[in-house]
Amino acid sequence: MNKEICVITFTVDRVDSLIRCIKSVLLQGIPVRHIVFSENQAQLTADKRLDFCRDTTDFFPLEGVPHRGPSSPRMAALRQHALSAVSERYVCFLDDDNEMESGHLSSLMTIMAQQQVFAAYSWRSLLYSDGSQFDGMSYPWHSDEQEAYKRWQWCVEAGVMVQGQPVMRDGPVSVPDPMRLATVDMNEWLFDTAVLKQIGLDFDFSEHDLINRVGEDDKLFARIQSLHLPIAGSGMATIRYYLGGVSNYRTN
Repeated sequence: MNKEICVITFTVDRVDSLIRCIKSVLLQGIPVRHIVFSENQAQLTADKRLDFCRDTTDFFPLEGVPHRGPSSPRMAALRQHALSAVSERYVCFLDDDNEMESGHLSSLMTIMAQQQVFAAYSWRSLLYSDGSQFDGMSYPWHSDEQEAYKRWQWCVEAGVMVQGQPVMRDGPVSVPDPMRLATVDMNEWLFDTAVLKQIGLDFDFSEHDLINRVGEDDKLFARIQSLHLPIAGSGMATIRYYLGGVSNYRTN
């Protein structure tokens, strides 16, 4: 059976979480090509804990050493680079510390086929690193307490977050968004590969972007909206998103 979807993952040395990530792809129930890119590709190839997926997962090398510093420009460049290895009709990205729920990919493929959109996206359930559910009472991606509170307030007012619930209801919003918080996390997307290659990733990050933790996925979402490309959401939280990790970073 032909594989129509390519899943791309970047990793350094978080093997335990990578195993969880890979297993979630294998449980999708449809043929998927999974490519894992790493500067430590040789070590991963030799790690016996990954023997279970040798026949189902491709491990590709990245040049250089594991990155330190602002992650978003680096991840934009890595994602753009990885697209050159994709020949499948659809492509998505799954960080090494996150998981897909069963049926995630098939639900998005169904939406794309039925609604004839360029990309489909899900919501995500937030979890702490120990696997417990996020409490929904804060905005966890900004270090300044007052700024984080303002962002959390907006998310609640816009319906992106609900107090006491762990789900991020990502996607376009119908209310003013002065802080440009509405987004779709990169892990939630399934793209038409040809169109994503055509529009590309944005590598230009200002100091303001870096201070405010603007991600490459935020910039991509803004570009998709500015181009008025057709997208649709599933309204289901089928990504398990673990807080506290940044892909392609050393953990020690």
